[in-house]
Amino acid sequence: MKITDRLKVEHGVFLQQLRVLRSLVELKAPNAILAAVVETIATAEEQHSQIEEQALYPALAKVLGPGSSALLSVAKEHAALRQSMARIRGGDFEDTFADLLNDHLEHEIHTLFALADEWLTETQLTTMCNWDVEHVYDAAGQRALWMRRLGGTATT
Repeated sequence: MKITDRLKVEHGVFLQQLRVLRSLVELKAPNAILAAVVETIATAEEQHSQIEEQALYPALAKVLGPGSSALLSVAKEHAALRQSMARIRGGDFEDTFADLLNDHLEHEIHTLFALADEWLTETQLTTMCNWDVEHVYDAAGQRALWMRRLGGTATT
């Protein structure tokens, strides 16, 4: 499986979760519930983004250039999502999180992943998505080591 396939599948899961979040907002669920749902989505999305930022984006930067508008755009989107999550984690629920994340996911699917599939080799994309090895590292409590093996430095 290519990393772009994996990331697209994860995006599909996040998009479904965002539909549930929006339904809860429409039902005027208490902020504590909304914040818990957002935390669930955001925690998974943070690991997802870490893989993008440490594996896929650097590989794309090598062929597109580090100043590529596509890469700069998603970096800004990731920063905006982190800021939104920080506000929510600080107790200030904002319903813009769902829209921010939805737009970002769609942007990556239709722009960045398409560029990756066009510019990176099948071998590169497949190597970045070695589930068997990744799960072994996770089970051993060595996620940071796995991320370093992908070519980046992990903070978790």
